[in-house]
Amino acid sequence: MSMFKSIRRLLVRRQSDADLCEELAFHIQAEVQKNLALGMSHEEARRQALIAFGGIQQTRESLREVHRGRFLESLVQDSRYAWRMLRKTPVFTTIAVLTLAIGIGMNTAIFSLIDGVLFRALPVHKPEEVVLLKWHARKRPQNMSQRGYGYCESNFAETDYRSCSFSLPWLREASAQTNLFSGVAAMANAGRINLSGNGPATIVNTAQQVSGDFFPTLGLTAAQGRTLLPADDNVNAASVMVISHGYWQSAFGGAADTVGKTVRLNGVPFTIVGVMAHGFSGITAGDQVDLWIPLSSEARLKPDWNPKDDSYGSWKVAILARLKSGVQSHKAQAVLTGMFRAHTFHTPKPLFQEADDPGIDVISARDGLYFPRPQVMNPLYIVMTAVGLVLLIACANIGGLLLTRSAARSREFAVRLTLGAKRSRIVGQLLVESLLLSLTGGTLGLLIGRWGSRAILLLVKTEPSELLPFRASFDWRVLAFTFAVSLIAAILFGLAPALRSFRVDLTPALRSGSAASAGASKQGRWFSL
Repeated sequence: MSMFKSIRRLLVRRQSDADLCEELAFHIQAEVQKNLALGMSHEEARRQALIAFGGIQQTRESLREVHRGRFLESLVQDSRYAWRMLRKTPVFTTIAVLTLAIGIGMNTAIFSLIDGVLFRALPVHKPEEVVLLKWHARKRPQNMSQRGYGYCESNFAETDYRSCSFSLPWLREASAQTNLFSGVAAMANAGRINLSGNGPATIVNTAQQVSGDFFPTLGLTAAQGRTLLPADDNVNAASVMVISHGYWQSAFGGAADTVGKTVRLNGVPFTIVGVMAHGFSGITAGDQVDLWIPLSSEARLKPDWNPKDDSYGSWKVAILARLKSGVQSHKAQAVLTGMFRAHTFHTPKPLFQEADDPGIDVISARDGLYFPRPQVMNPLYIVMTAVGLVLLIACANIGGLLLTRSAARSREFAVRLTLGAKRSRIVGQLLVESLLLSLTGGTLGLLIGRWGSRAILLLVKTEPSELLPFRASFDWRVLAFTFAVSLIAAILFGLAPALRSFRVDLTPALRSGSAASAGASKQGRWFSL
């Protein structure tokens, strides 16, 4: 309720000031009457009354400060005054705002990239529910062939083996745990695929094999057509595929009749059933998947395919799962570890021994999927340091301009102090003026940051064709960062001119009159136009 009262008091400020003046006039008149009763003349009686009150302006300021909402009222008054002063010097204001916009904008651009790296979320529905399965053991599995190292950080130390590659039989066992998971998805690298039937034949190195539950489990939908479904992941099903939006544009020219078109992959006819939404090119960092095909299509695509490729000894798929509501990861981990030990111990050719102590780790997919943070973050940190120094230099230059401008306004400060204004109020007004400059520059800096982030991406790239494993997004963290930088910048370049007002010597400033003011203005002519 007090906030509404403060706002209301702010809106009726003029009426409040009128009431305050009327009350002061009443008390002063009462003091005048008292002095007249003592035999003073009318002029002397009024003069003594004003002396007793210590000045009308000082008394009004003191009375205002006892009311709640004074800070908000003062802030609005100071903002209006600062805006009038900045409008009087358009050249200085334009230079200061543009300088700050460039400095703050480049810092915002870098932070938006760092935000995309450190706080990136998987491009799936409710990413916090999606987990990655990894296995660990003290020894490498026996009688096993493995591929697909790129989906997570693997470790093959002498007594510590870790990876996220699993066999198709284990995928089926994990998928059957409907009490733990609402869905289980798998993916594998499809290798080199020859695509023909759409102009000249091309080699696709960015195809991915996925289980039929891949898109439904992750909550992904197609922009056109449909995604792959569980029924498509069957050796007897028709051969279908889904393509990315980028590949649809580059290879098919964005043609409207692409969905339903038949092309050949390694000579096998495949029907395009869907085009994914723009911006989705895979869920792992750095992915640029152009097309997705069912896991079961491997037997048709590879002439040298052997049934052993789908056996318990061939570990080639990475497994993602969506935890059921209320199921904790440690519970799923305990159940899966028991299953995994039984699966690897009791096979025609055991993969592990009891002493190998194999187990399953259930970890957040965001943290578990491979992402080369040091390779990406180190260049960003270097650029962040550089643009941070640029902002500091900009603040120093603007601080110098404000100091010159402050010197030219010394007579104004002296007059206001003589009339009873408090030094703290003048300092506050100068800081508000700096803050207004900084916030205006920060607002413009958001636009520069959007453009700058794209330019900085080119600096981070090491190869022209490399796809960066993150995207810049302007979320609430970026907005909060920009506001914080604007606030700090305002303090950095505004504090020195504000504190200089404390050192104004009233007598020389008032005696010098307009001559001193003119001299100061000539000194800072370029900055106070």
